[in-house]
Amino acid sequence: MAGRADADALAAANGLWALANLAWHPDNQERLARYLGELVGLCEHAKLPVRANALAVVANAVYYHEGNRRRYEALDPGLAKLLAWCGQGQPGAVQESALRALVSLTYTERVALPLGAAGAAVPLLLGKVDAPASVDVQRFALMALANLAVHDANKRRVLEAGGVEVLVRCQGHDAEKVRDLARRILDALADIREADELGEKRRQLGIAGFFQLLQNDSPQVQKLAAESIAEEVWLQPKKQKEVAACGGIEVLLALLKNVASLQDQVVLPVLWSLRNAIHGSVPNRARASAADGVAALLALCQFYHASARQPRLLEASLTTFISLIIDSESNCRRVIRNGIDILIDIAEGYEAAASAAEQAAARGGDDEAAGEGGRALAKSNAALAASALQIVGPYNYFFCGNCGAKQTQGTTCAQCGRGLDLDEETLAAQYT
Repeated sequence: MAGRADADALAAANGLWALANLAWHPDNQERLARYLGELVGLCEHAKLPVRANALAVVANAVYYHEGNRRRYEALDPGLAKLLAWCGQGQPGAVQESALRALVSLTYTERVALPLGAAGAAVPLLLGKVDAPASVDVQRFALMALANLAVHDANKRRVLEAGGVEVLVRCQGHDAEKVRDLARRILDALADIREADELGEKRRQLGIAGFFQLLQNDSPQVQKLAAESIAEEVWLQPKKQKEVAACGGIEVLLALLKNVASLQDQVVLPVLWSLRNAIHGSVPNRARASAADGVAALLALCQFYHASARQPRLLEASLTTFISLIIDSESNCRRVIRNGIDILIDIAEGYEAAASAAEQAAARGGDDEAAGEGGRALAKSNAALAASALQIVGPYNYFFCGNCGAKQTQGTTCAQCGRGLDLDEETLAAQYT
């Protein structure tokens, strides 16, 4: 076949194209095994169509065929050649087929671990993902990278090679398959045992990068991103400005407004991220208020109080809510208008919450809502709600429509003696 390829490249290319189609069938994969060496030789043919189609045959021959994988691995230097064919200098068709073959070969630990340890594969694949290329080249590079990242040793190599940054950039890719594959690898990296190394890479990513990750569909990635934001902003309050600059306040509130779509493990760090972002920051509180943060957090408090399942999430909701309303007259007056009943229910609901905790313990429940822990959280949440009521209390006033004097009680103005306009529409306008 090699002789014919030299004599008639077009005929050889067409023959290889036909073989590539036949090679999808397992029986034909077995038949091709005896010609694997010759096929690899044709992968270095001078004519591009021959090279590309020969590589396509090889890729199809090793696809889910353990025997052919081992036969290819036994070729010297089979894997080194495959990496070379994946290189930047190769045409797209050659790279695509070489990467497909690499995906099949890296499926096994005996290839994935030594290939990662050799050092060249991970940077090469990340380069394929990050460089302008066809979607298929990027997709197959990500698939091979995902196979490598199954193993902790290779996860560290992906991190060291700047993989997190590359994979985050993939979240803005037009192709859904590319985004999904990158997200899968990020999920794998989030599970790395050496959390300190991953934490270092997260810190290098920056606040804006964390918020990109936070909008990912993966709960693991969202949790990782939210925890990082909360930690970074708490340790370095000056990063509150970075949160605001990248629209982070609005992103956090948008997630909390759609809390039903979030897993509980994500909600808690998102709440702490918001709390840390607005704590002591007048500009960030103003942004949260403009994004309807008061109503969103009140709804969250009501939701977790009514469910009585997650007292820890109610605690975080109340704490974040207090950070938003403290020293803010406008926010306190919004609460008086729309949220007093919710806070009163929580403040006065200790007995019911404590009873629910006892019932949960009696049923054998071992979560945080049961037993002594549940009672302690119920008491703490009631106290937080009472504190919120005390914060808004001084702002419970309205103005005389005649002279503008501030009124805290009564039906007539203490200043001018005129009757006060207490209809619903007037009060609504004053308390918003």
